[in-house]
Amino acid sequence: MSSTSTITRKYDRTFRLFDVDGNGVIEEKDFALLAEAVLRVGGVEADSPKGNDLRRTFHDCWTAVSAFDDGDGQVTREEFHQALQARFSERGLLEKHYLPAMDASFSVIDTDDDDQVPAAHMVRYLEALGVPAGEAEAVCADMDIDGDGHITREEFRTGWMDYLLDTTDNSVGSRLLGGTA
Repeated sequence: MSSTSTITRKYDRTFRLFDVDGNGVIEEKDFALLAEAVLRVGGVEADSPKGNDLRRTFHDCWTAVSAFDDGDGQVTREEFHQALQARFSERGLLEKHYLPAMDASFSVIDTDDDDQVPAAHMVRYLEALGVPAGEAEAVCADMDIDGDGHITREEFRTGWMDYLLDTTDNSVGSRLLGGTA
């Protein structure tokens, strides 16, 4: 399978994730809804420091993606692909535009602030993102590189970076958001 089709499938899966309301476009409210889902999983209040940080970083992601909007306040699948290619296709750009949201998400689900999340809790996070339960468990097993039953912040970052950057179907994060078929 070509690397272009792998990335296209990953981008399409990410689009479906961000289109929380399922209306075929991504809007600012979708990022707000996604942030609310992550806050619920972590049991974090929206107006807490962690909640404020998460909502701010998700808004920043929306800003980066919406720069490719044609002016109607809605990001189509094609505009989203353009945004990912331009804003998230290189490690440095991904770290600049998306790493803060990854870290804020991890902080929300890391309820005891020890920089690791039990795999069962990570499964709930992935399910909140729309990954089916069975797939979420498999994803956690893949992400848990050292096999200790916990996902560290570094394993979490590695999974997301692999998902968004790796052009193969067999990297650690290749199935992060579930199947891309």
